[in-house]
Amino acid sequence: MKKQWHVAVGDDDPLYCATVKTWLQREGHRVAVYPTPEAFLLGVRRINPEVALLDVVFGRQNGRKLCRDLRDDPATKDIAVILVSALRREVADMVDGLENGADDYLLKPLDRQLTLAKLNCVMRRLQAPEELAGVLVHYDLSLDVHGRQAHVGSRDVPLTKMEFDLLTYLLRHKGRVLSVRQLLDAVWDCEPEASIDSATVQVHISRLRKKLGESFAERLKTLVNAGYRLD
Repeated sequence: MKKQWHVAVGDDDPLYCATVKTWLQREGHRVAVYPTPEAFLLGVRRINPEVALLDVVFGRQNGRKLCRDLRDDPATKDIAVILVSALRREVADMVDGLENGADDYLLKPLDRQLTLAKLNCVMRRLQAPEELAGVLVHYDLSLDVHGRQAHVGSRDVPLTKMEFDLLTYLLRHKGRVLSVRQLLDAVWDCEPEASIDSATVQVHISRLRKKLGESFAERLKTLVNAGYRLD
């Protein structure tokens, strides 16, 4: 049976909202549409959706800042966020969005199949796998897989669900060269048409290095034209 989610759509374009709402409802998802940033923030705190489609240029607000606001609020930090943009600076926009905590990125005009594929891809990865259990330790890094908590020494390190899953995979495959394709297949678990590319992996690796500190960053090697290896 296909998984169904509660989706919040934040956008001030009524035609776009109506179209996306129709696509999602036909797949069985529940959809709430918010035409202003203020309504969007109030709405997601009230309904607690699993995922949000959020416009980058949303009225007078910057969608990337709204995404960061969601991540900084304990009540909304676990909502998956897919940023949507009509701007054509594809790589720069995507990197900026991911740096602000987004889980993925879409460009307008949206394609129905691509939108649904990305939504399914993101949500599959954000469901914590039941078989992952135990504590993984690497030098001063400790990862409680069951409790989904990361610590460096005595310091608690808050991670997004995607960052946590990526770190779990890296720790379970220490010493091995992992290609971008391997990481996309194993961590993002996406169909080819979902179009998640190397920039997504690069940004998440960069965020892990920053959050976990210099000791971890030194051990997580970038191998040109090969991928990554955690020593």
